Amino acid sequence: EAMYAWAACEHGLLLSAPTGTGKTLVAEAAVYEGLRTGKGVYYSTPRIDLETVKRFHLHQKADYWFHDEVDQQSLYALSQYLPNGILVSHVDRLDEYSFRSSLPSSLCLGWIADGQAFDLTKAKQLTEQYRVVRHLLIGEWYPLTPFRARQGWLGSQYHRNDLGEGMILVFRREGSPETSIRVRLRGLENSAVYELRDQSGGSVIERSGASLTSGLEIAIPNVPGSTLLVYRRKGQSPQQ
Repeated sequence: EAMYAWAACEHGLLLSAPTGTGKTLVAEAAVYEGLRTGKGVYYSTPRIDLETVKRFHLHQKADYWFHDEVDQQSLYALSQYLPNGILVSHVDRLDEYSFRSSLPSSLCLGWIADGQAFDLTKAKQLTEQYRVVRHLLIGEWYPLTPFRARQGWLGSQYHRNDLGEGMILVFRREGSPETSIRVRLRGLENSAVYELRDQSGGSVIERSGASLTSGLEIAIPNVPGSTLLVYRRKGQSPQQ
């Protein structure tokens, strides 16, 4: 019916329907007709593009693997343009810093799982960190620090406004004499209260959206080191 209505309409059609009911088919018909008749076609979509997520084409971020700071920089840069779930990054070590350097991607685990020295318990802990945050990688991305190559602090925020959830990923690298930085989160509701959970120690704090927007102090005592915080608007059910 929507296709017939579009074909009969001279001034355009606004189609609103639940996900999975065929809106894309109508759009594809419009694109086909435009190509057939030689007319221009414009397609606009937000970064959290459901069709992209559905098809989930994977893209290797680069052919230079297993370098923590390079992985951080590549994913930081690409996050400005692509949903992180379609990017592939490789990890071959079992420490949190290396694992989190490739975390905002579709991970390719290069662990030698049948090796005698392989720490299965640690591997399970790290993959659980990824499982908790993977659904956040198709939302909005915000830089928390300026881009810096290899040295200094580097931080990003991954936010799902539709779920009231997000994560904060910050690295303290070589050339970072300060033991803490203050970052300002974005996309939050000022009047809402958010619960923030540290994925390493499990500690939980609560802050208002207005407070987090004004600034959140993040301390990392070790160099190199990292922090992964997951936040959720209070009263929001967790994503499964």
